[in-house]
Amino acid sequence: MVWLAKGAALFWGAALTLALVLRVATMAFGGNGGNFVLGKNNAATVLTKLTGNANGVAMQVQNTNAGTNDTALDLIVAPGEAPLRVNSDRW
Repeated sequence: MVWLAKGAALFWGAALTLALVLRVATMAFGGNGGNFVLGKNNAATVLTKLTGNANGVAMQVQNTNAGTNDTALDLIVAPGEAPLRVNSDRW
């Protein structure tokens, strides 16, 4: 009977260890689908999308700093790529 208790303890200990290791690995690779945290560097390998049903502007970026070289948005792309694409004939 003692060998059964030891076997069960070993099994559940291994199962818990494996679950913790997989959880940590999942968190490390969980950048896609995670939270977009302001003030932090966020990285994703898939599309990040904001979809809204607002009567007016859906998103606004505002920088109220009065210093020099303060912009509200900085778009960085590879050479030869367009930094912005719009779906409108108004522009």
